[in-house]
Amino acid sequence: MLMHFSVRFALFIGVCTALLPITLVHAHSFSAGEVKIVYPYAPPTIGGVKNGVVYFRGIENNGQKPDRMLSARSTVAERIELHMMQMDGAVMRMREVESIALPTGPGPSFRHGQSNAYHLMLINLKAPLKEGDRFSVWLRFENSGEKEVTVVVEKTRGASSDHHHKH
Repeated sequence: MLMHFSVRFALFIGVCTALLPITLVHAHSFSAGEVKIVYPYAPPTIGGVKNGVVYFRGIENNGQKPDRMLSARSTVAERIELHMMQMDGAVMRMREVESIALPTGPGPSFRHGQSNAYHLMLINLKAPLKEGDRFSVWLRFENSGEKEVTVVVEKTRGASSDHHHKH
């Protein structure tokens, strides 16, 4: 009887451990009013680099009217700029924008390495971003107010690392 319980308990722990990463990925989303921000992440920075970047796996506006992201702030950087990325031949160019429109439904791309996408540019980092770190960013929206999100620092996947960024 005791051995049967031990086997069942070990099996239960094994299943829970296997499902934990799936649960954590799905749990890493935030809502600001009707705006949902899915999995904010930042690539690690290399020594000497003073700027960093925050991406989202997704953003959507589940409300009945459009919204806009107006600004962002964090204690890890002097300031944060909203940027749009666009390919110019083989070069990825970035430019600061005043706000980011969020129509109803799925929002614009905030994914790493995509053209016509957005990101948050962390200006003058106070310390390098190291893989496994987490930090807070406060996003301010026109209609949905301000929301604190937790950014995970991890290596980016599925995008070319040879893009050159120019402003």
